[in-house]
Amino acid sequence: MTFKTVADVRPRANGFARCLGAPPSLSTMHTTKRMDQLLRPRLGDIIEIAVGAQWAYAQYAFNHRAAPRYGHLLSVRAGLHDAQLSTATDALSLPEAFYAFTHLPEALRAWGYRIVARVSVNAEWTREPVFRTKAFRPGMPRGWKIWRPTGHTMSDLPDHELSLLPELSMWTPGFLTQRIAEGWQPSVDPL
Repeated sequence: MTFKTVADVRPRANGFARCLGAPPSLSTMHTTKRMDQLLRPRLGDIIEIAVGAQWAYAQYAFNHRAAPRYGHLLSVRAGLHDAQLSTATDALSLPEAFYAFTHLPEALRAWGYRIVARVSVNAEWTREPVFRTKAFRPGMPRGWKIWRPTGHTMSDLPDHELSLLPELSMWTPGFLTQRIAEGWQPSVDPL
């Protein structure tokens, strides 16, 4: 087979390049489909987040697949670091600041997030995440509900304990990065 020009490389419908005589270039080899496979997050992954010239860390801890799909739950670790941490153990030893749902594949593709280690999920994260959400259905008393993936109940928690739970929502990667930069905590949001 004789090689022709790069113009002979035609993209297929599935995103992979088909070689019609020319060796595929790097740009045709790194297609979206292949990059998605490299960036596919797994439970337990340690995520490094670029926040300006500093670094933050999170662990991918839960995936909510039931309707409505909230997506990937990140356990965000406290603090911003001027230098990258050297081991996954260093990142896991940091205290948890908060947890939030976000779209992790988008964050890995376009927002400066990257997987730096693959570890098992911490034993404390085998429990379901707990959030607070407003009760606003007709006929229900006003107040807060406790949300779990398996269902929700009206809250009987005192306000100081309820304020420590994050409000149920899915954040864009950009908003999550902004909250990390601000040093946000769930207790900052009013009840």
